Amino acid sequence: MRSAVDLERIIFWGFCLTFFLIPLGTSPFLIAGFLTLALWICSGRFIKESRLWLRQPWFAPLLVFATLHWAGLLYTDDLHAGLKYAAKTHYWLFAFAIASVPFNTYSPKVLLDSFLAGLSLAAAIHIGVYMGLIPPSRIYSASFINPITYILLLTFGILLLSFYFGRAGNLMGRIIYGAGILLYLASISLFAGSPGRTALLSLLVSMPFVFYNLLGQRSFKKVSAVTLLTVVALFFTPIVKSSLNDAAAQIDSYYSGSPDTSMGLRLHMWNGAIKIFMDNPVIGIGTGGYNLAMKEHVNPALDPGTVSCTWP
Repeated sequence: MRSAVDLERIIFWGFCLTFFLIPLGTSPFLIAGFLTLALWICSGRFIKESRLWLRQPWFAPLLVFATLHWAGLLYTDDLHAGLKYAAKTHYWLFAFAIASVPFNTYSPKVLLDSFLAGLSLAAAIHIGVYMGLIPPSRIYSASFINPITYILLLTFGILLLSFYFGRAGNLMGRIIYGAGILLYLASISLFAGSPGRTALLSLLVSMPFVFYNLLGQRSFKKVSAVTLLTVVALFFTPIVKSSLNDAAAQIDSYYSGSPDTSMGLRLHMWNGAIKIFMDNPVIGIGTGGYNLAMKEHVNPALDPGTVSCTWP
């Protein structure tokens, strides 16, 4: 019995380490996660605790979603790319493994706090490098992971901290959570250009929920008013104005026949995706078939080196 309890603890803290490493790089996160996942499988706990993850309300929909990726291989025109995308469904094993943790013994908040700790470390290093306090390195010159992913993680962190802030039982707790929100906002503010636009969109969408938590208000009018005032104020900041002007210029360039910009390529891919859907509205084009299908909708104004559409 003692060894079983110890094994539970090892698996739980292994996933805490995994959550901590998510903002700090893909490789460290995957190494920690797969080692913990291997322990969960090889120890037999995935069978012993199967009642916990098999009875989750999201199990059946998730299984259908994952199966669709493999079913799409039956009629895709690009089997190699399809296999690459279908293989990524193995990441859902993390959901099953974490669902098998007995959270009546181990608090799920520890997992979230581990993630926030890693995100705070990444944000602090990001700001420190920008201010010249930390020597720049190729590994963390901007962020440890893809900037867009990093900004989305920061936005999620702001949402999570605002939730904690609204339920903090003392002043010190609110100071700590408020400082964390400011830290993440400061890190986001250092990005400009395309990642800046992504940050703006994600922040705008999440703002009503953030203010709902921060104000502790259940009044739709009050939350809406504060959100609107904040959005208006943001539009007058140099970073947002620069990002919006840049986006407008790139959109205008796209419709003027010059699509070789960040926004232009996205518009090209989105337009192509709509056309592909209209041609195949029922079963689609199969897993991984997007790039080959896009060759039928090539924009002649595109640079030949950017015809491949990796990120639709």
